[in-house]
Amino acid sequence: MATPRTVVLLTAPQRAELARVRDTDPRPYVRERAAAILKVAAGQAVYQVAQTGLFRWRCPETVADWIARFFPLSTSAPPAPPLTCKAS
Repeated sequence: MATPRTVVLLTAPQRAELARVRDTDPRPYVRERAAAILKVAAGQAVYQVAQTGLFRWRCPETVADWIARFFPLSTSAPPAPPLTCKAS
């Protein structure tokens, strides 16, 4: 059974902020996460972004976690622990 596609809807200010972070933040991991969120918002599948859309291979669950952290469901919830995914 196919999994539902993740849809990311960004407002213009969110898109501009993510683009600014992607282009200028001194921390490489922050730039990578911003780029991944922008690619999913542009219509690419999470799996496609994780496998071929970034500098190195990432687990699709990791990219989905980055999106979930950017759009928290509740501000009172603690942040999720980092996911690890080993390539097989």
